[in-house]
Amino acid sequence: MFEPKNFGFLPFLDPAKPLLNSVNLIEVLASVDIQKDFGRALDLLEFSILGDFGVTHISLLAPTLNQFNGGDWISCHQSSSAMEGQEGITLTLNSAHKIREIASSGVVSRASTNGDYSIYGEGNDELNRTETHEIICVPLLYNLEAKGALVILRERGKEFSEADLSHLSSVQSIFSHFYFKHRPDLIPFSGLTASAQKSFQDVGFSQLQERIARLLLDGKTDKQIRSSLGIAEEKLEEELQFISEILFVQTRNEVIEELSVLKLK
Repeated sequence: MFEPKNFGFLPFLDPAKPLLNSVNLIEVLASVDIQKDFGRALDLLEFSILGDFGVTHISLLAPTLNQFNGGDWISCHQSSSAMEGQEGITLTLNSAHKIREIASSGVVSRASTNGDYSIYGEGNDELNRTETHEIICVPLLYNLEAKGALVILRERGKEFSEADLSHLSSVQSIFSHFYFKHRPDLIPFSGLTASAQKSFQDVGFSQLQERIARLLLDGKTDKQIRSSLGIAEEKLEEELQFISEILFVQTRNEVIEELSVLKLK
């Protein structure tokens, strides 16, 4: 059973504190806004900014694409340590999950447990027992509503310092703004009429990536795409990874789905 303790909406914890108070936070800002590399940003949080915070891993959970106002929250991005030994596993929080309830308050909270606490993946398979840990839930706010959360698993017994609270303040602000800014289903040009649509180049595709994307939309297999473009398997995998990052998705099917939604010229 949870015993949450709220820290409040941290960006207003102390008006005198600057938003960006470390070089590492500036790197996080660059990762999420310019590079759209949320995995790297979470690694920076775990190993640099919160290095003395007892963090064991961090997950960014949010609604699945095109289900922004309903449905489960899934682990869209995780720190490297969160993925160790969990390849292919997606953490899922349904609407009744206690962490969703805590996040809905909109304030950063520390959730401790009485006894054991377990995180469950798809099929209710138990992933982690955290009897010596606690969870920091950092709600990600969109129009002042919690539409996602950073879930930070940390060792119990580590005390919060003023720097920790200030960093969490900055982290909540940065991720709340830039995560939703780069979600394809929230991008303003999604679903516009053909005359107002963006081109592949406007979104950041190279000419090769545009050709690959068009072939994906035509239903071509990877083998057919490689044959049509005369590129090696490794090159296609590399370009597909770049396309995934541009579209802010992870799988080949999600790439096709988002390309279909965006209807780029």
